[in-house]
Amino acid sequence: MGMKLLILKSALLLSALSAAGCFFGGESDSPTSIYDGGPKQNDTLPKVKKIVPGLYVGSYSEYDTSAQTIESELLLNADGSYRLFYIFGEVAFYDQSGTWFQKDSSLYFLNAQKSDIDPDFGIFPPATKLENDTNALVSVTDSSFRRLEYTPLRQKPYWISYKRKSAPALKEGTYFMEKTVAKDSVVADMKMVIDLLKGDFAFSYSESGIVTFQMKAKYSLAGTFLITENNSYRRIDTTDAFGEWTPLDGYSVQRLKSVEDTAFSMLSSIFGYSRGYWDSYSLVPK
Repeated sequence: MGMKLLILKSALLLSALSAAGCFFGGESDSPTSIYDGGPKQNDTLPKVKKIVPGLYVGSYSEYDTSAQTIESELLLNADGSYRLFYIFGEVAFYDQSGTWFQKDSSLYFLNAQKSDIDPDFGIFPPATKLENDTNALVSVTDSSFRRLEYTPLRQKPYWISYKRKSAPALKEGTYFMEKTVAKDSVVADMKMVIDLLKGDFAFSYSESGIVTFQMKAKYSLAGTFLITENNSYRRIDTTDAFGEWTPLDGYSVQRLKSVEDTAFSMLSSIFGYSRGYWDSYSLVPK
């Protein structure tokens, strides 16, 4: 419960900052307080190298000393698209996307839209539009840079360090996980199956060999996250027959780790059966 409340507070704060038009801060008035690690916003910035497209992780530890610090992932694609996630405790609570380009010491974000997580359901509602914005850049190398941004937990612009990292490559196929669970004092064998094929996502949950829940969607990968959109689900009724497919108003963003050729782990938050737990899936041999 504490985790959910923290995510909710963070999401509400981000929503307020975005609505105020000051989330990035590139075109706002000169800031009154800036972290000492870089020049001020209205200073003349030195010329910098071009950012190499790729996945970058932002560190906020310089000002956030909590046990579970905020982090960000900024995916700058070579085709000019980008995606930004703010993350707390492995859960993405803010998602932004659009187009980007760099000119001299400025990073431009255009055609932007954002969404804040619904903490009660662990999903993101449809995105809303944001104004175009600009960030100052310094210390650009082939694998890192610093950008001036309004940080999630403080309404001040700070110079945040970003470092490049490799994005996991999740192979297509059928993955499964099995374990024994206790439900209403009854022990049952549980199985979850995920099918990934040409952008199509399918999920099923079964207990004691009976499939009780199914979900289908379109999926994509962004950084360390599996994203499912156009989600629909259905459950069995009292006669053990499946009902009609019900569309889900929103999309899910679930973090991946330990991605290998035949296995991966995913933080399951949308399905409800293992909220907040890392589920380890193995590829079904052909």
